[in-house]
Amino acid sequence: MTGEAVAAFEQGDALLVVDVLDDFEHEDAEPLLASFKARGAGMERAIAQAREAGVPVIYVNDDRDRWDSDAPALAREASAGIGGDVIRRIVPRPGDRVRVMETRPLSKLKRWRIVEVLERAK
Repeated sequence: MTGEAVAAFEQGDALLVVDVLDDFEHEDAEPLLASFKARGAGMERAIAQAREAGVPVIYVNDDRDRWDSDAPALAREASAGIGGDVIRRIVPRPGDRVRVMETRPLSKLKRWRIVEVLERAK
């Protein structure tokens, strides 16, 4: 998602924002940060449009092996990292839902899973 328009949201939609709270302090950080920078404006636009439309914005993220489920600290640390210029524009805001949960490794960097539906669309 770079410069293209975001599709209109419909009744019952939710926006799931996956693994965007990253401090980029890992071995594959450079290409991942470049990808975030290329897509940052599109992510920001999609999140803003969802909020404006009253669509739930749900963040799902790993916690970099700490697993204290402190989502505000995770957002602050990611915002202060080398990708902070992108991350600060897309961090959760009041009213957004955040769920952090440890699980067995699903891939090299993925150790989270969705564990519950926080709110069903009306």
